[in-house]
Amino acid sequence: MSMTAAAYTNVREIDVTQRMTLREFVETHNGRRVIDKILIANNGIAALKAIRSIKKWCYETLGDDKAISFVAMATPEDIKVNAAYIHLADEFVEVPGGSNNNNYANVMLITELAERVGAKAVWAGWGHASENPKLPDALAKTDVGFKSCPCPSALLSCHFLPAPPCPFFSFWDRDTQAKTQHYTRLPYST
Repeated sequence: MSMTAAAYTNVREIDVTQRMTLREFVETHNGRRVIDKILIANNGIAALKAIRSIKKWCYETLGDDKAISFVAMATPEDIKVNAAYIHLADEFVEVPGGSNNNNYANVMLITELAERVGAKAVWAGWGHASENPKLPDALAKTDVGFKSCPCPSALLSCHFLPAPPCPFFSFWDRDTQAKTQHYTRLPYST
């Protein structure tokens, strides 16, 4: 097993003759856009799980866990405690500390950062700005995609592949499902 494969538990070995690039994968599956850089607009375990899940998907599907790069937002408090998600990201951008209105819930800041770093999508996770309908509205005015689904790997299928919605939709309340469906144009079951 390769060093990269050893980094993930329960990961199948990749047949190197079957590898394809992210762009080839999107084109093969009639995707609409290639998301090769994601701004992680959350912190802590949520950010860590998102990055790990998407890297694992990249490795299992493409044979390259670096097919998608990550830019993490990090407050001075996150940096001071040496938060693991910052180390897992490819780069980080320091944002103001204090109340989440200054950082992870600040729609204008997230939108500006996403454009500045060249992100193709924002993963806001849960809580913070993910519950603010202004975030997808603000990102819709840019070339940056929005993902509010709590299932990080679904970022890939929900946004650039004509795939069924994330299975976690069934765990959400109807109001959250309706808002998500409205902003992402994804179907959900009632």
